[in-house]
Amino acid sequence: MTISLATLGIALRAIVLAVIIYFVGRWVIRLLHNRFDRVAERTKMDAGVTKFMHSVITVLCYALIIYCIADLFGVPTASFVALIGTIGLTVGLALQGSLANLAAGIQLLVLHPFRVGDLISAAGVDGVVDEVGLFATRVITLDNKEVSVPNSTLTGAVITNVSSLEERRIDFSVGISYKSDVKRAKQVITDLINAREDIIRKDDTIVYVDELGSSAVRLGVRYWTHTADYWAARWEVIEETKAALEANGITIPFQQIDVHLDK
Repeated sequence: MTISLATLGIALRAIVLAVIIYFVGRWVIRLLHNRFDRVAERTKMDAGVTKFMHSVITVLCYALIIYCIADLFGVPTASFVALIGTIGLTVGLALQGSLANLAAGIQLLVLHPFRVGDLISAAGVDGVVDEVGLFATRVITLDNKEVSVPNSTLTGAVITNVSSLEERRIDFSVGISYKSDVKRAKQVITDLINAREDIIRKDDTIVYVDELGSSAVRLGVRYWTHTADYWAARWEVIEETKAALEANGITIPFQQIDVHLDK
């Protein structure tokens, strides 16, 4: 079986045009990405939405490229569309979980329960959101581990966004001896907290008697700080509270048991 030069020439031309379509298509994809990035920058669009739209643009453009190349080689477009529909139905049935994750990803990007860079606690994972993908959200844990959480798991879970608000309240308690001056202890702690520069809403700082325990009077402490200063304001105040109480002669008791032996 011989192939005529005309047929070979047509085939070679189709191959060359297919290569050109492929590389032009890739150039168009990069161009659309850049155009979308400029729009996203002007509108201050969330980084998660930007990455998601990059994926959508890429998938749609490659589908169009494949369609054009198939048409170039004489594949009937109606058959091609029917084939794509059949493949889509088959894949959809086989990947119901993945499609649920895709729908959940769109829901996360539309409703914005969190954004890239937010510290969240959800589905048993605590960490900073690094990327909201088509099917999963990548979270970097506080001890620097990368965790991919399926989007459908997140939308079905309770999500606590730790960093979305600018202010946070800090609560802790400390016990003092029954022999200590309660009013004096409350004043010492209040003055200590309000003297710090990272404490805000100082009129809302409160120290109160929370419980009369078996071995100590439990004082509750509440005050406000910026979210970015939360851990430093908590850890340092707790440490400074111990030192301040001891410096003012206020005893912090510890659990002890007296054992009496009868002879």
